[in-house]
Amino acid sequence: MRTPKPSEYLTIPQAAQAFGYCSPSTLRKAAQDGKLRHVRVGERVILTTEDWVLDWEAEHDGRGRPRGLSRPQ
Repeated sequence: MRTPKPSEYLTIPQAAQAFGYCSPSTLRKAAQDGKLRHVRVGERVILTTEDWVLDWEAEHDGRGRPRGLSRPQ
């Protein structure tokens, strides 16, 4: 598995907005539970990538995605 480039990282709020989540708390909890692959920078900043969010959604069969929202293109 390759290491993402620094430009590929998204903060949890950026990822939540990009994937149509109403709140970043869903992705933050998945990261804290070890279900969403992430990198911590300092005590408060959590970074992830689009690929890691897509992998997490695929593993959970779309659960956690707000109803009526499609995947980003």
